[in-house]
Amino acid sequence: MTKRRPLALGAAAAIGFGSLFIASPAIAEEIQAPVTEETTAPTEETTAPAEETTAPAEDAPKTEEAPEATVPEELPADQREALAEDSIVAFGTNAAGNPVVVIESTDAATIAEAEANPSAFTEVKEILGTDVAPEIVSVPAVPEAWAEGDVVAGSGYASPGQFISGGETVNGLFACSIGFNAFTAEGDPAILSAGHCGYDALGNAMTANFLTIPGEEPAVGGEGYEFTDPPVQFGAFSFAQFGGPNGTTGSNGDVNSTDVSVIDVAPNGWNLLPEVTNWSTAGAALDSLSNGTIPVKTVGSPATGTVSKSGRTTGFTNGNVSATDILDGWSQIEDRWVRGFSSNVQAGPGDSGGSVLQGTTAVGLISGGLTPEQNNGVQWTWSTSLVHALTFTDVEVALDIDEPTVAPAAGSQVPAGSAISVTVPSNATELVVGFGQAGDVRPVTGGETVIVNAPNEIGEFTYSFTATNGQSSSATVEYTAEVVLAAPGINPVDTDSSTFALSGTGVVGAEINGSVNPPVGVLADGPTTADFTATVEADGTWSVDLELAIGAYQATATQTVDGEESAAATADVIVRPVAPVITSIAEGSSFAAAKAPSSVSGTGSEGATIVLAWGDQAVETTVVDGAWTVDFGAPLAAGDYALAATQNVNAVSSDATTVSFSVLADGTVPPANPGNGDLANTGGAPLMPLGIAAFAMLLVGGAVTIAMARRKKATEI
Repeated sequence: MTKRRPLALGAAAAIGFGSLFIASPAIAEEIQAPVTEETTAPTEETTAPAEETTAPAEDAPKTEEAPEATVPEELPADQREALAEDSIVAFGTNAAGNPVVVIESTDAATIAEAEANPSAFTEVKEILGTDVAPEIVSVPAVPEAWAEGDVVAGSGYASPGQFISGGETVNGLFACSIGFNAFTAEGDPAILSAGHCGYDALGNAMTANFLTIPGEEPAVGGEGYEFTDPPVQFGAFSFAQFGGPNGTTGSNGDVNSTDVSVIDVAPNGWNLLPEVTNWSTAGAALDSLSNGTIPVKTVGSPATGTVSKSGRTTGFTNGNVSATDILDGWSQIEDRWVRGFSSNVQAGPGDSGGSVLQGTTAVGLISGGLTPEQNNGVQWTWSTSLVHALTFTDVEVALDIDEPTVAPAAGSQVPAGSAISVTVPSNATELVVGFGQAGDVRPVTGGETVIVNAPNEIGEFTYSFTATNGQSSSATVEYTAEVVLAAPGINPVDTDSSTFALSGTGVVGAEINGSVNPPVGVLADGPTTADFTATVEADGTWSVDLELAIGAYQATATQTVDGEESAAATADVIVRPVAPVITSIAEGSSFAAAKAPSSVSGTGSEGATIVLAWGDQAVETTVVDGAWTVDFGAPLAAGDYALAATQNVNAVSSDATTVSFSVLADGTVPPANPGNGDLANTGGAPLMPLGIAAFAMLLVGGAVTIAMARRKKATEI
């Protein structure tokens, strides 16, 4: 996890960093707390926000993160009214895709009737597009919005406002929690919280938000509502929607119903971190909560399993989204409808707007619910769907993105033009590569490795690498290494021609100096030695023509640029003898039994050692006066044969020459053999199944002379 991107941001960043709760009218807690004119800080109350919003939802840009709506955008008014009349306070689908309905009732008979007749909820099934009878869950009251009226300190914030007490209008404070830190479309810092936190009890829009001292919050046993001296104002609401757009209550099944707000952060020098406080380090300093955090890596939809929340009242708590919880649906929070999901994670007044996480994935904002005291000992928490809520804003959640990793390590010596591997973290979508003053942006998929080439110029260089995802970015890696003159490239050679081209690669314009030498121990009358020079051409290649005797060599070369000589490179050079020729038996011949061959002969290089192999046998002989013969000792018996002949000069073997033929059994008439006397030249008989072909391949490698028993005379077969 990295501390990313210092920006001139509001003081709020120091506390929650994307994990604080916001107190809002929906889960508000009233407190009569007169406010001085200097702070004009109001108290909180459990009332719904005003009919007006600061930004009409229908004009807000949509983001690509929103899931496809699984319900119709419009539903006849009579159907929605019928749902309300049935005391439905929440409904949606669970992890299995089955419908769930939550009704408000404490009457056992009413609950039993609903459970006995789930098929009666026809309107819910129409909205959700299913014929499955829903599971029925009951709660004793309509869920509350969880804003708090006490002045909050720490990871929370307090907003001045008004409420009615004793028939009189009273000034006070409304406390909420920071949800997630974010960026506007322009890249400016912002904070996400609950929509109902944007209004006081009289429906007036909040105009200022003040940070409270973390160590005095209820989350760590404090009384809350303690400010620094002077109080730190960190921003103002630029958008708030609780229920439907334009201040409407919204409707069950309406995809435009949500509970979200955006706070534009004042430029007070704070650095908004993409992290959620775990409330383990709360102290007197506004930024103390940043010392114990959970990174926010991605934004996603909820799933069954553990869910966590962070807020100024109950701190950091873990709960569960069960298989029967609503994963995508609507709940009535006081008199407003909010799209989201349910869980049993602990939360309470003042936690409104707080962050809801699954692992390091941001999934929601606390909207409201019922505490165990309100719901027969069972916590029932409703969270706004973050993916859905973002579609009503122009912001994106700030993400914690790890630094890219680079290999070879910084400070290394690297060859000119060599590959540098940059691996991006899994939640990055782009890699920004900087080359001094210039750079480029490369799209990536999570965990991808990008190859960047080192410069061709000798000397030290510096690149920069930054992983990004939208407005979020990792810390920038400054990568410094040194380009050194690398050894040139040499292409290996394996040829049966004494004249050939030796080639390779290098730095353009470099001088290549090298030699080709036989292996140590070769006799003086064996292979020759050759020195050579060349120049690397504009295409980065070099080549020299050489003439060498048959033998195995090693080529060595360096390159020199501006008087600097590189290390040496090596490559194998093999000059083989040509393959010998078999003259006495033609390929594909067939022989009558009475004329079966008792020897084979051919031509080769003077003095070369001929190795003849067939079946599991191998025989050596020497070329004398350009010819060689191997005597089988007796005519070959009936069968199919394959001969493989190689010749060895200066410890290097040639490629193999192969001949296949057959000897027929007595009484079998061989095919016509025109122009070849007793030898058939076109038999086409199958190869004898004696593994000769495989043996011949071994001979090509020159290994046969070591493995086989050396035989001096053909008569020894």
